[in-house]
Amino acid sequence: ARAFLVFDEETIRWYTPKTELAKVTATKIVFEGGEAPRITAEILNQEYEPLYNVTVVATVFDAKNNAIAASASVVDIEARGSVPVVFTWNAAFPGMPARTEVLPLPSLK
Repeated sequence: ARAFLVFDEETIRWYTPKTELAKVTATKIVFEGGEAPRITAEILNQEYEPLYNVTVVATVFDAKNNAIAASASVVDIEARGSVPVVFTWNAAFPGMPARTEVLPLPSLK
C-alpha cells in the first residue's frame, strides 16, 4: 500500500517559530526484529534547561524507502541529560525492514 499527499498551495500556512529550537538528538539506536519488533534509543538534551513533553518518533522503512511502521512517545529530559526510549509493536512488520529512524520533533526553548 502507498499513500500520496497533495498540498493545496492556496491554503497552506507556514509558521516560523519565534524562538530558537532546542537541541535534542537520538543516539544508541538499536532495532530488534521478529514477531514483536522493538526499537530502543537514548534521547539527549544538549540544553542547559530541562525539556518537557518532547515527542520522539520511530519510523521503520523497507528497501524501497517506504515507511512500513511508525510509533511515537513523549518524554521529559533533564538539563544536559538523557532518557531511554522504547518503541514496541505487537506483530511483525508487513515488509522486510531495511532501516530505522528515531527523530525527536523540534521543541521550542
